[in-house]
Amino acid sequence: MKKQSASNTKATKPTQSSLPWKRIVSVLVICGAVAFLIFGDSAPQAAPIPRQKSDDFNLDDLDLGLSNGWGEAIHPWYNTISNATNAVRSLNKPGCVIIHKTGCDPCKTLKAEFVHNAHIQHLSKEFVMANLEIDGYLDKFSIDGAYAPRIYFLKPSGEIMADITNTSPGSLSEYKYYYHNGASVVQGMKDALAKVGITATEPPAEPESSLSDDDDQWDLDEPENKEEEKWDI
Repeated sequence: MKKQSASNTKATKPTQSSLPWKRIVSVLVICGAVAFLIFGDSAPQAAPIPRQKSDDFNLDDLDLGLSNGWGEAIHPWYNTISNATNAVRSLNKPGCVIIHKTGCDPCKTLKAEFVHNAHIQHLSKEFVMANLEIDGYLDKFSIDGAYAPRIYFLKPSGEIMADITNTSPGSLSEYKYYYHNGASVVQGMKDALAKVGITATEPPAEPESSLSDDDDQWDLDEPENKEEEKWDI
């Protein structure tokens, strides 16, 4: 029987090139384990957001302060129906909700009344005032259609006073909640206040101007033909 050669009986030794790679892997594993033990429990975590309790309700948190062109003299304005409804119930006041649309010409006309009409501004203090874009409020407030502008009045419970509509001269029977001028808005506000047992008051009289009739400043804003002049209350 022939003897096996020495080369066949000796175990194969690992090559020198494979040793550094294994050492690197071992070092990385050890470093990772040490880092986890040191820093794993101290990583920053997002603090839990406390839930707001009902007794923490703050009306100031609901006031977004966006008039959207309906008059800065009226404050506060609410811009979501949830905020307005919460304010109505919490303050035990009726609500006045205006549904409007960007680029709507009748909306622009009615905006001017809210900006300049002192009677509307005075009565607004008795209401929670809200102006809402039409796109987000089509279902609940589309009592007789999704037109703009519309004005709805709310009871202090948040329920819509569906029977308070525009019945003033010049109103349109097919658009019951369309208020076309300042006088119709004032009448609607008075009707809503009367329905919840509040007596509407008149705005304070404006102070008389110190300018004389002969002052040239009076001529700047006067129409050429006074008989054709029309004013909306």
